[in-house]
Amino acid sequence: MLHLLIATLLAAGAAAPTFDEAKADPSKRMAHLAAHLDPLIYNKDKNPNGLIKAWYYVADEKQLAEAQEAIRAVFKAEGREFFYAKEVKNIFAPLESPVKRVSPWYSDRVSAGNATHSCLLLVGDVFSLASEDEARSVLEDYALTLVKLKENGLKVGDLELDANIPALKLVSNKSLLPLWAQSGQLEAAIKGTRKVSDAFKKELEAQYLATHTIYARQYAQEKKVFDDNNENTLQKEIVDFLTECWKTDHARVEALGFKYTLTNKETNEYSLEKK
Repeated sequence: MLHLLIATLLAAGAAAPTFDEAKADPSKRMAHLAAHLDPLIYNKDKNPNGLIKAWYYVADEKQLAEAQEAIRAVFKAEGREFFYAKEVKNIFAPLESPVKRVSPWYSDRVSAGNATHSCLLLVGDVFSLASEDEARSVLEDYALTLVKLKENGLKVGDLELDANIPALKLVSNKSLLPLWAQSGQLEAAIKGTRKVSDAFKKELEAQYLATHTIYARQYAQEKKVFDDNNENTLQKEIVDFLTECWKTDHARVEALGFKYTLTNKETNEYSLEKK
């Protein structure tokens, strides 16, 4: 389904300004993005295969203000408007990294697999990236993969994410689903599916490891809860799923020629090195 959607996006953008044209001429940027991103917008009747609620090119001041207002409206609807000012900076922070220049935003209250179509897709300055392949890495390999995981959930082996379990909802929102998308993005870059610069690859590794650290900490915490009460069958289910995810993700990255080294046991930090 995701590959079909991407093919549709590419076809839709065929007559629009190219990436290189938009990179050279700021007046063509919105048209370029609209051709690729408008088909993503969900409409129950007109576009049931859409994934997102809206997209915003936040490198543009007017679009940034609209994105901020849309996010504020979600906070207000949830009775959390007081927290908006404190959290808004962190919402836009991922866009500072070139490998996350397009980032989906969902309320933390959204559980993976519930097909809410509530994503606000935040698009940073993708035209400062070195090439169209780097832009596609960010949009297709990272952002759209993450949106698809949020909408449809995640199945690993014979186990399926039940994000209605509070602990798994927290882990999936904060680290697991971003990690899954990032490892796929890294895989495409290392294999050459995306022709990206060495600097871009280096940043991919760094961002993946940052998310990996968060996941490792959450995973360790859930294992400790189980170790303290190993008669808790629900906690066993949580740990079993997270263990399968840990093993599968590591196998995927190790197959790219990397090896993991635990560099700080207390903080659950790892390094990646070529074998």
